[in-house]
Amino acid sequence: MSTPLIIDTDCAFDDWLALVYLMQCDAVDLKAVTVAATGEAHAKAGVDTMLRLLQLGGRELPVTSGRTTPLRGNHRFPLFVRLVMDFRLGLSLPKSKRKPWHVPARDFLANEITASREKVTLLTLGPLTNIADMLLEYPYLADKIDMIYIMGGALHVAGNLTEMLPKTRNRWAEWNIYIDYYAADIVLRSGAPVTLIPLDITNTIPLTDSLYHLLTREPQSPAGDFAARLVKRLKRLAGGRTLFVWDLVAAVIATQSEHAAFETRRLRVVQDAGDYIGRVVEDAAGNVVQVCSAFDAAAFESIVRETFHPKAIIEPSGETDLQEVR
Repeated sequence: MSTPLIIDTDCAFDDWLALVYLMQCDAVDLKAVTVAATGEAHAKAGVDTMLRLLQLGGRELPVTSGRTTPLRGNHRFPLFVRLVMDFRLGLSLPKSKRKPWHVPARDFLANEITASREKVTLLTLGPLTNIADMLLEYPYLADKIDMIYIMGGALHVAGNLTEMLPKTRNRWAEWNIYIDYYAADIVLRSGAPVTLIPLDITNTIPLTDSLYHLLTREPQSPAGDFAARLVKRLKRLAGGRTLFVWDLVAAVIATQSEHAAFETRRLRVVQDAGDYIGRVVEDAAGNVVQVCSAFDAAAFESIVRETFHPKAIIEPSGETDLQEVR
C-alpha cells in the first residue's frame, strides 16, 4: 500500500530530480507540492517549474507556495543562485496548462492533512518555513503526520554555506536549516515524528559515472528526458568538484528506508546570532529526532536505476566520479 506524501520543496536542481523520481515511485501516493519560497527559487518561478514538471510526468496535482520571508531573521540565498533556479539552468520545459492554488501553503497543508484518512508523510527539501508556519497555527496536526523527512543539517561534517558565501565564518550550518533556523527548531519541537537526513549521509552518495550514463541514455519518458538534459547540463557546469544530488538521495531514503540505518538523537538548532547560527547540535535538553546514519550506496544506485530506467544494464566503470555543483 502506498504512503500519502506531500513534497515541500525550494525548487533547486536536485529537487527537480527528486520530483521526477517520486512521480515514478510506486511506494508513495503523491498528493501535492508546496513551494518553500524562502529557498533557492522565488515563489512564482518555483511554482511554475513544479507545475511544468508535474505536467511532464502526467500528474495533475495541486501546487501552491508559502511566505517569502523566514519566520525569524533575514537569511536568504544569494540572488544569482535564485535567478539561476528561477530560469531552470536555461533548460526548457513546456508551459503548464494548469494554474497554481491560491491558498497559502500553511493553510493548504493543514487542509490536506486534516482531510486525509491516513497519516500523511511530508518530505521537506528546502527551508522549513511552510511546515513550521503550519504547525504554529495548527499545532494539533502534529499527531496526524506519519513522518517529516528533512533533508537538512550537518551533525559531524562541515556545513555548506561557504560554497555560496566564501567569506562567511559559519562553517557548520547547512543551507536549508540556516535560512530559517527558527522554523527548523519549531519543527523539531513540534511533537511530530521527524527524521533528519543530514549532509553526513547525502554527501556520501555522489552521482557516479555509471548513474550519469544511465540517466542520459535513452530516457523512457518525457520527465526522464528532462532529467537527462539536467544531468548533462550539470556535468558541463561542474568544473573540478564532485556532483551531489542531495534531495534525490533524501527522496530515495524517505521511500526506501529499509536500506537505511537510523539512530535516535536529541537535537536543537542554534538560534543565537554568530558563527554557529543555524547549526544543528546534539543537546541532552534537545528534542528527540530520528537521524539517518547510513544508507547503502549500492542500493541507491539500484533503486534509481530501476526507477528511472528499469531496463538498463549499467556496465562497471573505472572512471572517477562526476564533479559537484550547487
